[in-house]
Amino acid sequence: MTYAQLKNELEGVRPVNNPQKRFWIIVLLLAFVMASLLVIFSFQKEPEKLLSMQVQQGQLQDIARGTGTIKGLSYSLVSSIEGRVAEITHQTSDIVASGDVIMRLTNPELTNQLEKASKELVEQNAEKRALIAQLNLEQVLREETRLKLRSEIAEARLESHGKKRLSQSGAVSQIEYQKIQLQVKNLEALLDLNLKKETFSDEAAKAKVESIAAKIDRLTSERSRLAEQATQLVLKTQHPGVLTLESSLKEGDIITRGSKLGEVADPNDAIAEVLFPAFYSNQLALGGQLEINMNKSVYMTTIVKIYPKIEKNFVRVEARFEQLPSELKENTAFSATLKLQPTDEVLFVESPQRITPNHSYSYTILRNGVSLDMSLKFSEAINGKYPVIGAVQKGDVLVAQVK
Repeated sequence: MTYAQLKNELEGVRPVNNPQKRFWIIVLLLAFVMASLLVIFSFQKEPEKLLSMQVQQGQLQDIARGTGTIKGLSYSLVSSIEGRVAEITHQTSDIVASGDVIMRLTNPELTNQLEKASKELVEQNAEKRALIAQLNLEQVLREETRLKLRSEIAEARLESHGKKRLSQSGAVSQIEYQKIQLQVKNLEALLDLNLKKETFSDEAAKAKVESIAAKIDRLTSERSRLAEQATQLVLKTQHPGVLTLESSLKEGDIITRGSKLGEVADPNDAIAEVLFPAFYSNQLALGGQLEINMNKSVYMTTIVKIYPKIEKNFVRVEARFEQLPSELKENTAFSATLKLQPTDEVLFVESPQRITPNHSYSYTILRNGVSLDMSLKFSEAINGKYPVIGAVQKGDVLVAQVK
């Protein structure tokens, strides 16, 4: 019996002769040691690093960055009239100028209205001429009646004067003289009555003529309007460019007002529509030069319009190309940059880490061999450079401990 066996027997402990049990005991002991080491290291602080930045002074030029798409390359050809397509004068891929006739239409309803208005106008003019002829004839007859009555009145007055002298000499009785005087009064009353009737008749005739004349004016205006519409049964382009008609459009089709018939593509009228962050709105100006980065190429454009309304924290501008790209498609996306006016001389630092604007940071300032503790803030970065807000000087070194 060995010494170890004797000791185990005396202590009442049996040796572990099973190799599998011995293996698991060793594994548990190793796991315990590793867990202990992990706990110890987790409570130790990570060593801090020093970050230093030197304060510089100079002008900073800001660059506004935006995104956009190409607009305005094509214009929809929409019908402003309705009718049946009688003739299509241009085809897809034709190059058209502004004002070119694309197609001619017919409108049977409009034609019928024009024919009806023309017929009514002819009838009203004929009625007016007949009425004027009748009025002229009546005028002649009334004038003849007036002349006859005036002649009879003159004869009766002459006879009355004669009988008055005869009655005074006793050659004619007083009754005969009174008869001729009564005849004169009756003739004068008849003439006055005819004049009144003539005045009333003239007013009625005038009113009728004026009514017909007003109707003729209305019909003339209506016929002119319909005739103008009939001559305008053509569709014209409003923009020059390359024409593309709807593939299903053909002669005989009925076109309604507002129907889309095709479009005209005008590359010379291309617009770069750009969205910039709203905080650049006060720095954007008409005539500003934008660099458009599109399809791995850079194109210069000029701002021609700035929309006053801010949309979802963005301001919208339109710019025209100084030289059109060789291949340009509508709705092509691009990025844009705009160089803004440089700032005044400012103190700034270039930080490898992002700095939150207007947030206070604690720094140790190294100035001419002297250390100063100071709290500083920074403005929004301009081209990766942060203007410093605080009592620093050019050449100061800002030192901070960062993890």
